[in-house]
Amino acid sequence: MPQTAKVTRENVRAAYEAIIARGEKPTRMAIRAELGGGSYSTINPFVRELLDELEGAAKQPPAFDSDSPMEMPEILAQSINSARLALDAIGQGIISAINTAVTDERRRGRLELDAERDLNQSRLDEVQARRRDAEDEVAQFADEIGRLEAARDDLSERLSVVSAEKERLAQDLSLERDRHRSARNEAERLTAEMNALKQTVLLADDRAKTAEVGRDQAEKTRMAAEKRAEEAERKHQEADVERRRIAQEARNDREKMENTILLLTKERDEAREALIEEKAGTKAIKAELTARIDALVAERGELSARLESSIAEAGQLSERLAAVSRNGVQKRGGKNIR
Repeated sequence: MPQTAKVTRENVRAAYEAIIARGEKPTRMAIRAELGGGSYSTINPFVRELLDELEGAAKQPPAFDSDSPMEMPEILAQSINSARLALDAIGQGIISAINTAVTDERRRGRLELDAERDLNQSRLDEVQARRRDAEDEVAQFADEIGRLEAARDDLSERLSVVSAEKERLAQDLSLERDRHRSARNEAERLTAEMNALKQTVLLADDRAKTAEVGRDQAEKTRMAAEKRAEEAERKHQEADVERRRIAQEARNDREKMENTILLLTKERDEAREALIEEKAGTKAIKAELTARIDALVAERGELSARLESSIAEAGQLSERLAAVSRNGVQKRGGKNIR
């Protein structure tokens, strides 16, 4: 690659003459390549100046010596031919230079327009991408807000379900208390009846000892007492079956409550995890739900304690009924021995 020369009038003339000497067309592109570089805006004035100078020299008549022999017409014809060839070469060079300049200017203009258009398109694409990113971010924010609102509504519904379950458990506990109270009253009634039967049996025994005449009547009375004792035993067994049923229902209710509390505890944990991700506006709902769930857990402990107490009371009642039955059987057995 030739070394870039400084663009001067002399350098442009030398490049032009070198291109002509090689038999090539002295276009502006060829002159720039011969110089090894340079801008067309700097080279063009020197090229036009050189072409104007050559065209002016071609228009001047050739100088000849007046003392020369009569061969001037031939010399003149040669000069004219040389001038015509030079003019043709200059004309072709000018036309080629003009065409090249126009083509280069158009190409440079198209390149500049394409570059500017590509730059504007790139900027437009970047702006549109940023706008799409902003729209996507806004849509994500909207989805997040909708999700948080749905979670808040779901937590509100769960809170309503928990409140309803709490009321139902309170009603079940009240019903269970009534059942235990009824069983206790029935046990007391049976105990009183067994005591009355004992007194009747004792009275019948005393009458049998004191009055042999009334032995038959005493026997009837004893049989009636035994029948009543058997009835009492049957009622005791029914009461024991009822106690077991109540105890089983109490255990079932306790297991149900424990399952409910476990489910509520799980929902509480899930609600806590969901509430941690929510914004500051949902913190109050989280605190309220946590307090209510903790209250339900405490209430579960209280209900469990009450159920345990009810089961213990039912066991004591069963033991008392069993003792009463054993006493009745012993009485009947002693009388039969007599």
